[in-house]
Amino acid sequence: MPITTGIITSETGGSSKGTGTILGINYKIPAAVILDPLIGAEYVKGSQNYTNFDFTSDQPFAFYDIRGSGYQVSYTQPLASGLTVRIGYEAVKADHTNGLFGVYCHNNDKVSSVYAKLRADF
Repeated sequence: MPITTGIITSETGGSSKGTGTILGINYKIPAAVILDPLIGAEYVKGSQNYTNFDFTSDQPFAFYDIRGSGYQVSYTQPLASGLTVRIGYEAVKADHTNGLFGVYCHNNDKVSSVYAKLRADF
């Protein structure tokens, strides 16, 4: 089995293609008294050679860079102008190792987490 490492490969003259799909939906709850919160859901699927180049991700495992499939659901509550808190659940199943330099293998890892994220926009 040849060893490939994302963009970097031990093979010369070859090429690899990867595909990724991201689907998402957000719904703003019309409730001005609680600052119109959002509920949302996302689905992501990436092939063996897919990479998203998401170097700015603050997630423990790069949800948008998964080589496999995953989903997340979330509730985003505005606290003030430019300040929100997001609470969510995400689950991923990696069919291949992830990351730009991950060596190809079928690892079938399944990871899920509940998270809370405070965001301030300036």
